[in-house]
Order: sequence, then C-alpha cells, then structure tokens
Amino acid sequence: MKKLVDYLAILFLFIIYVYVACITNIPNEVILLSGEKLSLKTVLGIKTIQTSSVASEGINKSKVEVKLFGMAKVKDITVTTLENFEVIPAGKIIGLKLYTNGVLVVGMSEVEDINNTMVKPFDEIDIKEGDTILKVNEEEIDSIENLQEEVNKCNRRKC
Repeated sequence: MKKLVDYLAILFLFIIYVYVACITNIPNEVILLSGEKLSLKTVLGIKTIQTSSVASEGINKSKVEVKLFGMAKVKDITVTTLENFEVIPAGKIIGLKLYTNGVLVVGMSEVEDINNTMVKPFDEIDIKEGDTILKVNEEEIDSIENLQEEVNKCNRRKC
C-alpha cells in the first residue's frame, strides 16, 4: 500500500510540474497581425479569457487572463493586434572598403577585346572567385587601377 501512495505522490508532483512548466512558457506579450487568432499550446484545464480591449490608430490592445480550470487566474497576457500596415525601408546606404594585399577577385564576367569580341581572359590562367592577385610581371598589385595598367602592358601576350 505504501508503494502505491508513493507512486501516486510522484504522479501528482509530475502533473503539477507539467502545469507549472506550461504556465511559465506562456508569454506575457503576444503580437498578432490582423486576422490572426491567439493560439497557445497548453495542457488540459488551462483556458484563456479576454477581459478588456482598447483600439487606436490601427492597433488593438487586449488583456487576456490565463485561468486554471476556469477558476484560478494564473497569468495575464497583453495581446497587440496590428491592422494592415506598410513597411517602408529607410536609412542611409553605406559602402565598405576592404583593405587587402593585392586585389581580391569577387566576380568574373566576359570582357570585350579590341576586336569587339567577348572573351574570358581568366579562363586560360585558372583564376577563380576568392583568389587574391598579388603580382603581375613581378610588379606588386595594390589596386584595381594598378592591375588594369599591368594587364594592359602585356598587350595580349601571356604575362
């Protein structure tokens, strides 16, 4: 008989733990968009009851009580419902300058040569995105302008 009482006590404590965990995991504030309904995943016996509501300029604020078995209030939730709204991105655009040794290859595309033909000069020399070009003809490269100047000096021969 004592074992049965012990098992029932453990079961009772486990059930209390589950209810406390569920109530603790219910948020204090919820934001919904127009048309959405408050939906909380809880255990049997936990109910939500709306107690008050205030609306102004496209925002509806409600107070919701969480009750245990419809009798004991265990928590209040503030529910904000937003009417349809439009988001307009604003701010300042910024640029970043990356200082590296050499020139970082961030993309590759065809270029037009002196014969008005589209060519991929990088195909022959195995350059790929992510590579850093440090030297051309033993000349150190420190900018894109410097790279263009050294490549143009090659005059269509392998550098």
